[in-house]
Amino acid sequence: CPKQLRCRVECCNKVKYDGETKNNLQVRMQMVEGNPMVSAEAVQTTPKQMAKPVWKQKCQLPVPDELLNCGRTLSVRKGWVHEQHARDASSLVVCVDIYDREAKDGLDKFLCRGSVPFREAWEATKVSKGFSTPKTVDLTPSDGKLQLSFSSAINKDYLIVNVLSADKLPGREPSGVANAYCVVRLADLGQLGDPTDQASASLPSAASMPGDFLDASRSLLVQQEDVLDLPGACQDGLVAARAGWHLKFDVVDKKKQLVLCSSSISVQQVLDEISATEGKDPVTNIAIRERIEDAMSAFQRPSSPDPFADEERCLPINKRLVMKQLDKPFKKSTEPGEMDPSSPSKPRQSQVAEAFGSALVTLGLKSGAKEREDLGTDGMELHVSFEVVSRWKGLQRTSRCPSSSWMPGPSPIRCLATLANSIVAGYEDGNVFVWDVTGQSASPLHQFQAHKVPVSAIAVLTPLNCVVTAGEVRNGLEGFSESLLRLWSSVGLELRQSVSLHGQVARCVRPLALGAPIEEIMKAVEAAGKSLEKRDKIVPPCLAVGTDSRQAKQVRLLRMNLDVE
Repeated sequence: CPKQLRCRVECCNKVKYDGETKNNLQVRMQMVEGNPMVSAEAVQTTPKQMAKPVWKQKCQLPVPDELLNCGRTLSVRKGWVHEQHARDASSLVVCVDIYDREAKDGLDKFLCRGSVPFREAWEATKVSKGFSTPKTVDLTPSDGKLQLSFSSAINKDYLIVNVLSADKLPGREPSGVANAYCVVRLADLGQLGDPTDQASASLPSAASMPGDFLDASRSLLVQQEDVLDLPGACQDGLVAARAGWHLKFDVVDKKKQLVLCSSSISVQQVLDEISATEGKDPVTNIAIRERIEDAMSAFQRPSSPDPFADEERCLPINKRLVMKQLDKPFKKSTEPGEMDPSSPSKPRQSQVAEAFGSALVTLGLKSGAKEREDLGTDGMELHVSFEVVSRWKGLQRTSRCPSSSWMPGPSPIRCLATLANSIVAGYEDGNVFVWDVTGQSASPLHQFQAHKVPVSAIAVLTPLNCVVTAGEVRNGLEGFSESLLRLWSSVGLELRQSVSLHGQVARCVRPLALGAPIEEIMKAVEAAGKSLEKRDKIVPPCLAVGTDSRQAKQVRLLRMNLDVE
């Protein structure tokens, strides 16, 4: 996307956590598809061990206010984000996941999933005063069927899903019957048709250093600033941010790698509010002096403003985000005749089943599965400021980024790496240019001096969010200082790392598939401890480098250095 979002997390107030807090709590931010907070409140039915389970239980789901918002907002009219059409039948759904309770080794097994478009379910509540006509839902990946009906609460802020029965569910061996229960929630569907709250693929995240508490208060001082790429799309010749994406914030226990609470905000909402500040420049002495100088200038101002400078006319905005724990224990569905799902009283059958299961765990005859736990972290407040910056002007560069300067003359291109809407080119004079291929601008998106010798190879490591460049040495003096692989941040163009090739020349550089998300690899490395032998078996090579010297030609495989404290 031509626009980027500069986010500054100032502090986190009302911190509530019983664990270790000193130099341990950090804030993580990440772009995610769909709103993760709509799935925060899920409802679970009771298990039924029968071939055709019959539940007839009600699940009450809160309906967020923003679900029905659509139209051409300010950021859409400015061309910063694509138009969010009325939420169609495939975006927001009532999702029902069916599990087999303690199917193997005391762990619950996922069986199948069914979903109903939210709009279809909501429209069904308007047909009759009570529950709508039962609807048959196909379950995947099986041939099963699920019966659902819908109703709305009196205050219209809740959708009530009545889970009736299921047929042809996958069973466990040897009986062929599962102890099935349902988890009902609202969820956004991604481009591949899966709920976004359970998506395994994700964009790179940015994490702050552990914050410090202000005196004896419960306010965590963070002061972390990052520039985040907006997920872009090309529609009707316009490259802009995708609709439906959110910026998610997590407060994390760094030592336990435990997410305490989360919050999210729509990218379109942020851009709309920033767009609304255009023309509201504060009246200062500097602003008055600039206006007087412009009025007295002999040069005529351009008749039309620079389309890529519109963010300079907009001001940053400040937001207060209320956090909520996403993995809290499931709410319980209500049996026929029960009025309140939060009532402390439970059916007699449920009490007996829980007591019997607890006794088996105590006697060692059954392994107890780890249950969800309420950490009591709801209500934390995160204070964040947002600002739109332009990729074309390189406003996100820091002091560690190479300076951008004009080339003294033409220079041949030595290597290329392609991305979705841009090309990264390495030149003979050591420069690296990033060119737009969408036709929005004939000027380079980025330009910096990567090496003092020709750039011999270039590659983009998407999982690590960086660009790798290699320099071609031509004599012994250059081999001493420039026989290097350099890793640059693809967002801020900071130099992350330099790897010596000991006088060799890198003829080609190719990224390798990791085989698993980077988060899973880091968790496996942390579980392996500090044993180098175990870690070498876990961490896969991420880069293949073909090198050339007077003695030999080699292919070298390089791993990531994951420093786990």
